[in-house]
Amino acid sequence: MTTTTNPAHTTTTLEHGTLQFCQSHPTKKVKFYCVNDKEMFCSKCILKHTQQKHEVINCSPKVIDMKRMVQEMITEVECLE
Repeated sequence: MTTTTNPAHTTTTLEHGTLQFCQSHPTKKVKFYCVNDKEMFCSKCILKHTQQKHEVINCSPKVIDMKRMVQEMITEVECLE
C-alpha cells in the first residue's frame, strides 16, 4: 500500500485499486468533483462548493460508467483475437 498527497486529496493505492480521501476530512472518501475549482472532495465539503454556485459532479456514476466502458472495450478486443 502506498499513499500520496496533493492539495485536494490523499490517494491510497491498494492491491486491487485506488482510494482517494478528502484533504479536509482524511477519513472520508472523495465523492464529488468541482469543475470550477478542479478538485475532488467528500460529502462534508459539498456545501462550500454549492453555496458558491460551482458546478459539482458526482464521481460515483462516472466511475461506474468508465468501468463499464473499459469492460466493453476488453470484450471487443478479446473477440478480435
